[in-house]
Amino acid sequence: MIPLLLLVATITALAAPRGRIGFALLMLAVFATVAGNIDNPDRIHYVDNFEGVRTDGGNASFEPGYQLLAYSASSLGLDYGAFHFVMTAVALLLIARTILDLCDQPGLAMFAYLCFPFIWDVTQVRNFYAMALILFSMRYLLVEQRASPAKYALTILLATMFHVTSAFYLLFLLARIRNRFVLWGMLALGAGAYFTLFSELVTSPLLAFIGDKIDVYTTTETSMVTKLSVGTFYAASLVMIWWAGRRIAGRGPAARGPAVMGVWAISGPLILNMNLIAGLSILLTLDNLDFIRLFRNIFLINCIFVINAIRSRRSGGMTLTLSFLLYLVVTFTGFVVVTSTSDIIGNAIENNAING
Repeated sequence: MIPLLLLVATITALAAPRGRIGFALLMLAVFATVAGNIDNPDRIHYVDNFEGVRTDGGNASFEPGYQLLAYSASSLGLDYGAFHFVMTAVALLLIARTILDLCDQPGLAMFAYLCFPFIWDVTQVRNFYAMALILFSMRYLLVEQRASPAKYALTILLATMFHVTSAFYLLFLLARIRNRFVLWGMLALGAGAYFTLFSELVTSPLLAFIGDKIDVYTTTETSMVTKLSVGTFYAASLVMIWWAGRRIAGRGPAARGPAVMGVWAISGPLILNMNLIAGLSILLTLDNLDFIRLFRNIFLINCIFVINAIRSRRSGGMTLTLSFLLYLVVTFTGFVVVTSTSDIIGNAIENNAING
């Protein structure tokens, strides 16, 4: 049932990417897949934590915001399945609101989400909840008319209550630095600090409170093929964002074609700066592929910007859309099909309550 639902919803969304019906159907299919999942590599830990959160405090590595909600739900007599059902609904509503506010082709944007974050979100649910908040916060960072560094920072801090790695996105406040050379200088210092000081910081007693959380990410090594693949993916994404900004900026007031979301327009310079800063997460990913989640969490916002750029002019629309779809397929193949160490696709679409 789930594979058929996803297939029908995807075809409907891509057939009419500007329509709300296809978008809503695909959103419903995603909700059924995530909320209805009954078995994946991480689920047993979440179930055990939920069952023990009121007695022994649950899993000590889980963040306090998540634990507070789990404790509240458990106190109300809910089981883990019902709790996850509600949390998934809230997270997807935040993602849907972000897409509808920032993109006039919601069906295509939702397909972009389907190609990368979606499958991982079935398993890594705390990161999924945090990602929804991170995406929602982008209106306060990237949309000039809505810009509010304070609201952005508060939303990111809320996301850290579900996954501590969300603290990384506080660095995106630097995206508002207008002087590109100052920004590049700061990023160069950050990269230099990573290569010279990171291992010392990880083992420092001052950071012992997060030692258990990051130890698993800092004790492995990736292959040269993985490093090259990640580097190529990041470079391609960066070029795509740069091109999108140029296409939108060169549109001109007299150009034909749709508006770029009016008061919800994403600033080209800001999103480019954000992605330059996100390069620091790529350095982490070169050492451990698990850190790709830091870039994966902004994948949808990048795709929304590119979709808007394609739509900003009539010329080359079909060719550019097909090229963008190819980018999505390659991303799905590389970061979902090839690099996963378990059958995450099978776990997502087969182990579902709807399938019986």
